[in-house]
Amino acid sequence: FHFQRGFSALILTLTLLFLLGGLLSLLWSTLLSQTNALLAAAPDLADYDVVFFGYPIWWSDFPMVVYTFLEEVDMAGKVVVPFTCHGGSGFAGTRETLAGLQPNANVLADNGLSISRNNIQDAGDQVASWAQSVFAQL
Repeated sequence: FHFQRGFSALILTLTLLFLLGGLLSLLWSTLLSQTNALLAAAPDLADYDVVFFGYPIWWSDFPMVVYTFLEEVDMAGKVVVPFTCHGGSGFAGTRETLAGLQPNANVLADNGLSISRNNIQDAGDQVASWAQSVFAQL
């Protein structure tokens, strides 16, 4: 599957150093509660009209790093298309949260894609069909 469109990707990556014993749970709980700056520099979205915004659902919400990203990046005037993977909670209200955190963006909440972690390996056709339908509407 290939689109005849140019695009760029920004991937937020968390690197965790897992030490011995109880440090893992301490690190994990600290990570989940942090919203401090995790981006070296906020990406410049000036040259983009459409942002496909993908994220996992952690405990029925955005991971804290996504909140940090949304606090640091302004998507005003952009069309934002959410997509997610989850363990059973679907979007879990994150489309509405995204729209609330980016009030000057056109969040296409009804056009988002949510895939269960149990179906990711077989979701290629679903993703391709969804992407084609989104592009057809833009």
